[in-house]
Amino acid sequence: MEYTDDEVKALMELTKEEKAAVTRFKSAAANLDKHGFWIFSGSGTLCIMRCGNKGESTVMDENGGVDQRFIVDHAKILNDGGDWA
Repeated sequence: MEYTDDEVKALMELTKEEKAAVTRFKSAAANLDKHGFWIFSGSGTLCIMRCGNKGESTVMDENGGVDQRFIVDHAKILNDGGDWA
């Protein structure tokens, strides 16, 4: 769907509650990082991952993919791991 600049501007005017939700999300993200977790988006699933014992965020498996054994949990948040066009 195509959006006009005015439509995007209107959508980006957050309510007080929406701003508070964003602030809580950022706070939770900082707390995860502080405790040795990182976030991975794979195939539309947002995974909460444990960092490796050297603090590395991306632990790879023998096939060169992210090691799924390090998944702690999943978060039900709309996400997409794609690149910007």
